[in-house]
Amino acid sequence: MILWIDGTCGIGKSSVAKRISELLLSDKVLLIESDECYKQFANQRPILAMFCGGTPQNNKAFLAELKKIIINGQETSELLIIAMTTTMVECKEILIDYFDKDDDFVHIILDADKDEIIERIQADDKERQKKENIADIDRSINFLNEYADAIHVNTNGKSIDEVSKEIITRFIKRKLIEKTL
Repeated sequence: MILWIDGTCGIGKSSVAKRISELLLSDKVLLIESDECYKQFANQRPILAMFCGGTPQNNKAFLAELKKIIINGQETSELLIIAMTTTMVECKEILIDYFDKDDDFVHIILDADKDEIIERIQADDKERQKKENIADIDRSINFLNEYADAIHVNTNGKSIDEVSKEIITRFIKRKLIEKTL
C-alpha cells in the first residue's frame, strides 16, 4: 500500500508522515521523504539537479529516480509512506498518475486555511524559502484542489498527533481491512 501525504509547502507533510510511521511501529513500513531524497540526488547528480527542473516536483530526472525508489519500496514494504508536495504537472504525470492506477494507493492532501499555512511557513526554519513559498501558496492550493480522487484532510488547529491518528484510523486501517476481505 502507498500512502502519499501531500499538501502545500509548510503544511506539515513530513511531520505527519514521520509520526504515522512512529505510531505504526512496524518494520514493514518504509518512509520516503522527497526533500531528503532530493538532497541525496542533488549531491550525487548536481548537473541534473540544476538543469532538469528548478524544484523536486518538476525535475524530471529526479522524479524518474524517485519513481524507481518507490517501486523498489513496494517490493519490500507492506506500507510505503511518501511525503511530497505534488504541485507541478511533471510530478503529477510522472508519479501520481502512474501510482494512482493501483488500488493500494491512497493520496491524502493536508489542507488548512491560507492564513494558517502562511503562519506555519513563517515559523519554518528554512529562511531562504519563506518568501518563495508564501508567494506560491495560491497556485499550490489551486493545483492541489485539481486532484479529484485525493482525500483532503483539514489540519486547521490540529496537532501533528491528531492529524496522524485521524489518517491511521480513517484510511490506513480501513484499507488494510478491505485488503484482507
